[in-house]
Amino acid sequence: MSFDINRFLEQIVKKDLPDLAMKNAYFGAGVIAGGIEFLGNCLDTDPIEVEGRSAARFCHALNQLFPASYHQFSRPAPFTKAEKPTHDLYSCLRCGMAHVMRPQGVLLTGSIQEAIDDGNSHLEVLNRGGRDYPLIVVEQFVADFVAAVDELERRLKAAPIPAKLQGNILTVWNS
Repeated sequence: MSFDINRFLEQIVKKDLPDLAMKNAYFGAGVIAGGIEFLGNCLDTDPIEVEGRSAARFCHALNQLFPASYHQFSRPAPFTKAEKPTHDLYSCLRCGMAHVMRPQGVLLTGSIQEAIDDGNSHLEVLNRGGRDYPLIVVEQFVADFVAAVDELERRLKAAPIPAKLQGNILTVWNS
């Protein structure tokens, strides 16, 4: 089965990924963090396979496609390693999940109701054990991710699809 960018965004990124994310807050945070980097990849002009662009792509997607409430947790352009916010979602969440299979410096909860019941909210910075951590409410994170994909789709429809996103971008072989 092959996917062009439109089918890939609609089926895999906007439907399957959020469905998977909502089954488990821990895994959900990780797959959405990887998805954010992919959205940033769609926004830049570098080839999909180019290495060394993870931070820039992740932060670019947060800054361009996500609500302003995320921007304090993202590096500003030109995305240098030296200039990081206190709670950098790229380092804390995306790198933590990709490299050591656990978030570093963020707290996770699954549902908006759980956060409300605890008197907390999405992206609120909470102090635990003398350290501050932003709270990621995975249900809200997923909703904001889907809205970001919607915005990316609007942008892709408004202009010619970049060459790097033309043709099949994913093929899954039937076994």
